[in-house]
Amino acid sequence: MNIHKNPSSVMKAIIAHGAASIGFKAGDKNVYDQMAYYGPEGGMVATYRCDKKATVDHQAIVVGWDDNFPASAFKYPAKKNGAWLVRNSWSDLSDNSYYSYFWMSYEDAGLEDAAWVFDFGPGDNYDYNYQYDGAVYAYKVKSYPKEANVFLVKGSANQQLRAVSISMMQDANVPYAIKIYTNIASAKKPTSGILAAKVTGKTSYAGVYTIPLKKAVSIPKGTKYAVVVEFNKKNKGVDMECSGKNQHLSITAFSDYGQSFVYSNGSWRDLADLSEYTGIGNLCIKAYTDKTGTSIGKVKSVRAKAGKTSMRISWSKVASAKTYEVYRATSEKGTYKKVTIVKGKHYTDKKLSKGKTYYYKVRACKTNGKKSVAGALSDVKKATTKR
Repeated sequence: MNIHKNPSSVMKAIIAHGAASIGFKAGDKNVYDQMAYYGPEGGMVATYRCDKKATVDHQAIVVGWDDNFPASAFKYPAKKNGAWLVRNSWSDLSDNSYYSYFWMSYEDAGLEDAAWVFDFGPGDNYDYNYQYDGAVYAYKVKSYPKEANVFLVKGSANQQLRAVSISMMQDANVPYAIKIYTNIASAKKPTSGILAAKVTGKTSYAGVYTIPLKKAVSIPKGTKYAVVVEFNKKNKGVDMECSGKNQHLSITAFSDYGQSFVYSNGSWRDLADLSEYTGIGNLCIKAYTDKTGTSIGKVKSVRAKAGKTSMRISWSKVASAKTYEVYRATSEKGTYKKVTIVKGKHYTDKKLSKGKTYYYKVRACKTNGKKSVAGALSDVKKATTKR
């Protein structure tokens, strides 16, 4: 939240969460602070106003505000009334002092734009989390309409993808679309699999968002899946790790092949190959999954019988299967889209083009309590309609 441009948002956050974190210039304390009379009983309060731009060197929290706090109460008087009630971290007392509670003018020139609120959930919401990022520094990726991370399903059992996380620490009010592709066929193309889920939304503030999927997606063990984030606004994107150092530490960020990708000029590029950047790491995209606790066999013996504008697909029964999902693509390593869910062992795909080649995959599904469990995809069945 921008505390200068959108102070009302910060005020709402304080009401909802109790406080908001801020950064400000604190090193010249003796230059800018003073005690002043204010309040219903005319008591002494601590005030602070930096009158010129300065480097931020301290964090504190804002716990309140007063639009009527007098501009004249500061050592360097402000033009307008109004101040934030700040709780500093340099004392465990609750007194009126710069070390405990003090009033900072709305017009403090050393107060940075960003104010932060952190809303945490339980740490055991999901069984697994998939991520590559972890460096201290991050850089905003710009000018790419699509960005993606590809993950390998680890563990000894099939899983369900239930939520994803994206980090956009510098931009607010960003529309996005998140697409989940499973069973990735090409190591260089995140969309070369099954389009299993899509969720759209718009961020409210800059920050890190955990976004639940509308319906959990089954991801078989040992397979790869991709989380693709799409933007329709220019110069918007998720954060990317980067190298950096300060007087206390040095961070070297690194991205391995087959992990993070950006879409540029009509094709996907691996971050490990981006020569225009130096010292970069992975995209800050995460995925959260749960164990399914059970599995189901792979569909075998997929057959195809072609007509002029139709294709009859059949397969062998899988033990304990309740339904079967049929997927179709127009290239072997293209995006496979679900065309139907059936209970039987065959399906006729209609309204196809004459003399065109199609690619099919089938998988078996069942339920385990409230969870839906999907098996591995069948091998590709290629067939061409008659002319």
